[in-house]
Amino acid sequence: MEEENTNAAREEAVQEEVNSTLAGYSFPNAGRRYKAAVIDGLFTAILFFITGMAFVNFPEAPTAVKVIAFFAVFTIYEPLMVTRGGTLGHRILGIRVKAATRPTQNIPIGHAILRTLLKYNLGIINYIGMVNNELKQGFHDMAAGTIVIYTNPE
Repeated sequence: MEEENTNAAREEAVQEEVNSTLAGYSFPNAGRRYKAAVIDGLFTAILFFITGMAFVNFPEAPTAVKVIAFFAVFTIYEPLMVTRGGTLGHRILGIRVKAATRPTQNIPIGHAILRTLLKYNLGIINYIGMVNNELKQGFHDMAAGTIVIYTNPE
């Protein structure tokens, strides 16, 4: 029983520390984050077009190379950009992806990959999680330990 109380007290202390760390930050709503995703979708479509046009000049390129190139555009863009603070859509809208417990730090690649995989697989369901959450975290954010904040804290 004493050990349970100690663990609960430790968890409460950690939560208080996280809350004090996040004081002064504001979190974009689902609508703004959805707009960032739309911008990223358009940018990815442009990258797909450019990749496709490149292969028009190389019709002899093996199919496997073409598939890998398109797969790379789709799977590498978001995780790589998120490890640097955010995608093009995030940057245009003045928001950044950060570590939930350290909002001044970018996230490692493993967290970015997990976040992206869940975001792509859960789709619009991610935005439902943001509604009843004071940090406006989607399910993909919760699982990856990330938050999305405005570029300039209040």
